[in-house]
Amino acid sequence: MNKQNIRVGVAVLLIVFIVLSMYQIFYVTNISSTLSHHFGDHEGFEQVYSGMTRVLDNLWLIDVAQVISAVLVIVGLFIGLRVKEFDEELKHVFSEERKIDSLQSKMVNYDLEIEQEKSLITDFELHKEEIKDISNHNDEHYYGDLLGYLSKIFKAGSGLAYHFADDLLHPIASYATPRMYTAYPTFDLGEGLVGEVGKSRNKIVVNDLHSDELEIETGLGNSIPMQVVIVPIRKGRSLIGVLELAFLKSLSQVDIEKLEELCKMEEIN
Repeated sequence: MNKQNIRVGVAVLLIVFIVLSMYQIFYVTNISSTLSHHFGDHEGFEQVYSGMTRVLDNLWLIDVAQVISAVLVIVGLFIGLRVKEFDEELKHVFSEERKIDSLQSKMVNYDLEIEQEKSLITDFELHKEEIKDISNHNDEHYYGDLLGYLSKIFKAGSGLAYHFADDLLHPIASYATPRMYTAYPTFDLGEGLVGEVGKSRNKIVVNDLHSDELEIETGLGNSIPMQVVIVPIRKGRSLIGVLELAFLKSLSQVDIEKLEELCKMEEIN
């Protein structure tokens, strides 16, 4: 029941009360008119008296009806006020329930995020242990195994590994490239993006590539990568190489930081 229905109900009760009151007035007026018309008629006095008696006998019915109408109006107003209060209480209860549901949903999402974070931390620790084992390989297999492992877990489309020796960065391993690593150039420190990463020991991320010179090749054709990430491979403070990975789908900032972290040999040895 809404406020509009309450107003309509009260209005109807008031109208009934007014109609009954007007009916009583009409009844009394009718008596007065009858008396005025027959007052001087001696012969019709018995008839007038008899009519007055019948009218007065029926007036109690009108009084009862008025009393009932007044009671109904009062009850209607009381019910209307109670319904309004009940409606406000229901709104408050529903509002609190929605808040509780929202908090429960947030708690569920928070628990899921915690579980995901725990899973990611566990996976990261496993990756560190795996790369620790790879780092025990000799140079001939180390770069190829490292490049292949990181390319798979980060879903790289292709990649190259460079070994730092004699102040130069030599290509030493490739992953899913159109040519053997021996076909790629050697870089001085500071030369090109690979050389700049070797010189600064800081990663470089290139997004939104639009060059045909850098493509990821598959059996179905070639695709231009969306992102290239170049990170230094370090052991302690020493540079031992550079890793260059191309991606068809850009990595998140968190994944880029993980990739960079996994290439820091001092933290996994």
